[in-house]
Amino acid sequence: MALHDLGNVKGAKGDTGATGATGATGASGTVSVGTTTTGAAGTAASVTNTGTPSAGVFNFTIPRGADGREFGETFSNSANVQCANGAVTDLCSIAIPKGTYVLIAKAIFQLVSATGSRKLYIAMSNGYGTDATEVGANGGGYTQIENSDIVTVSDTTVVTARAEQGSGQTITTTGVIRAIKISD
Repeated sequence: MALHDLGNVKGAKGDTGATGATGATGASGTVSVGTTTTGAAGTAASVTNTGTPSAGVFNFTIPRGADGREFGETFSNSANVQCANGAVTDLCSIAIPKGTYVLIAKAIFQLVSATGSRKLYIAMSNGYGTDATEVGANGGGYTQIENSDIVTVSDTTVVTARAEQGSGQTITTTGVIRAIKISD
């Protein structure tokens, strides 16, 4: 009997078979948190499954935030100065670099006998200055004045606490000037 090569012979497609029986209900899947790790600043957050598809154990990596900038740098100076009757006197000065600052000036006038008012200014080399904070005469003892402001400077600027003694005698005044940086 001779064999013949029939090649790729196939018949017509048959009809679809009947639907099979429903399978048993599978077990419910579970999900749990595994570890949470802090990643390096600037990296992407990630979640990995170290469990199985039906029993997931998710490990999280959350990057730490970038280092914050330091603010609160303080520049300060103080001095004891003789303030003459009716004169405006520079008490003390500081140089501050570019940034935004809270400026605080304080003057403590040591009075023996004085009349008239005492004033405290904040003056800056860029031409800016505060209005005077003023107290009236008290005749003797100590008088304290504070003056403050928030300023932004674009270049290094000299800030001066400047006092004015009203009428009366020359007095010793303690001056303080402080600048606290709050932003660049």
